[in-house]
Amino acid sequence: MDPARVTKQWLRFRDGIGLAGVRWHDLRHINASELIAAEIDPRTAAERLGHDPAMLFRLDV
Repeated sequence: MDPARVTKQWLRFRDGIGLAGVRWHDLRHINASELIAAEIDPRTAAERLGHDPAMLFRLDV
């Protein structure tokens, strides 16, 4: 799949639903926050995001 095509489709979709300015990476942050709010085990949440569990609780990001 062509990355430029995926980006173009994301931008069209994002703008169409009124989320102009939201980056693809922002969705990862939203997902991490939702997993934590749902009290998902940090190790499981980190695995789903492809991170080390300590990464979820970094305060310097």
